[in-house]
Amino acid sequence: MTESEAKPVEVHDGEEVSDADLSIPRRILHSIGGIVTQRGTPVAGAVINVLPQGQNMLEYSAISASDGGYRFDLLPPGVYSVEAKYPNPFVSPAHSASRKITVQLNGSDMLDTNVDVPTQGHAQ
Repeated sequence: MTESEAKPVEVHDGEEVSDADLSIPRRILHSIGGIVTQRGTPVAGAVINVLPQGQNMLEYSAISASDGGYRFDLLPPGVYSVEAKYPNPFVSPAHSASRKITVQLNGSDMLDTNVDVPTQGHAQ
């Protein structure tokens, strides 16, 4: 099927459609990534949440790698809140600090979205 042959398919809550092919052009999906640091030093094990603004239900979460790196792929264009929490609030909730930044994802990847988390107890 070509793009010119495509037609909208309406699916309502609770309905299923089994005779439709879905094609999402990857060129319109992008990535957000970077390094989580604390005082400029990369930190492993930070929790990163990415939330599209205006949507409260589609939050993406990950844990930073050993080099502090994180990456979220296949995201549609839009404005996202990126929040990093360190140390991991599920392991050490009383000592966790966080920082939230806003990212405009529009037309290209944002792979230098670095987040410097304040020292414990100083949330921002």
